[in-house]
Amino acid sequence: MDGIDNAVAAKTEAEDRIAQAVDVAKTAARPAREAKLKARLETAAAPPVLAEPAVSATPEAAPPPPASADAAAPSPADADMVRGIAEHTVATARAGYDAVRAAADDTTGAIEETFAAARHGFVDLNLKLIALARVNSETNFGFVRQAMNVRTFADAVELQAAFARQQIRTMTEQTREFRDLATRIATDTAAPLRQMLTKAGVRRVA
Repeated sequence: MDGIDNAVAAKTEAEDRIAQAVDVAKTAARPAREAKLKARLETAAAPPVLAEPAVSATPEAAPPPPASADAAAPSPADADMVRGIAEHTVATARAGYDAVRAAADDTTGAIEETFAAARHGFVDLNLKLIALARVNSETNFGFVRQAMNVRTFADAVELQAAFARQQIRTMTEQTREFRDLATRIATDTAAPLRQMLTKAGVRRVA
């Protein structure tokens, strides 16, 4: 019994010593653990350190010098040339406008004169037709009156022959007058346009 009790006591004493050694070790390691934790906290709270930009070894190229005002300004010779071109362009445009306006005025005047001549010619033609119709009517009525006074067949034949010869002469004369009148009307009507075209040709040649 004594041997068992001694063994139990020795075991208990050994466990107590082990517990004391553990406590001592924990006590000795606590400052180091606290210092390590404090260092971690300080590192986390410190602001980050920005890396400085790398300096290029090669020097940067210098900006080009600004252009001088004398180099940007045009020379007097260039200014005179530009002014001459502008004046020539304006003069050409004005001459073209004047030519177009003159041609338009000539065309308008020629058309007005053509219509006026055609109107007068139409009136003259109608008057001529009325006059010819009146002459033919009077000739026919005269023939009828003479035919009513004929006594014999021979007189009727002679009257008919004379009337036919007169009709042929009258028709020939009226045809000639009508042709001359139509020719004159056509010439008068076309004269304004012909003059306009002649003037345009002379202006184009000039």
